[in-house]
Amino acid sequence: MKMMPHAIILDSNALIYSVKYKTDLDKQLSGIGFSRIIVPDCVAVELTGLSGRVPEARAAVSIADRFESIPVAGKCDSAIVDLAQKMDCAILTNDLEIVNNAKSKNLKVYSFKRKGIIDAL
Repeated sequence: MKMMPHAIILDSNALIYSVKYKTDLDKQLSGIGFSRIIVPDCVAVELTGLSGRVPEARAAVSIADRFESIPVAGKCDSAIVDLAQKMDCAILTNDLEIVNNAKSKNLKVYSFKRKGIIDAL
């Protein structure tokens, strides 16, 4: 039986949802067993680009800055899945494309349900 990963990677979608639902990511993620929260550097770039159009994106950038940043190469969505596979991490996202890609590679995926509660898919 495969053990649950101790690290989780957040995408821009997850960070925006955390602002929208006023979710304490540290508390929720540590409560379900994650001791390491990772935000790939491309996510901060995406959020900065969205900050003019998406009101929650600016606050999401400051939340992202609190977590470990890891440089990645390539298209951000693919890079997130590749990083999760390489590091044996879970992913927190509500992005269906990332969910499907990650699940096709047997990665553990979490998403926001019920107004800010994080659940496994």
